[in-house]
Amino acid sequence: MSTWAEDEVQTADLEDRRLNKRLALLLGQLGEHPQLSIPAACGGWKE
Repeated sequence: MSTWAEDEVQTADLEDRRLNKRLALLLGQLGEHPQLSIPAACGGWKE
């Protein structure tokens, strides 16, 4: 997981720790591949 993404979501309060972790993961994946579509950057729509 990207450190910058973890830093960005530290103040996010999605009422569930798992959702906060998922948000950081998603941001990290999109940040690593900004030129790709969401499913391409994340390995599919399920991510």
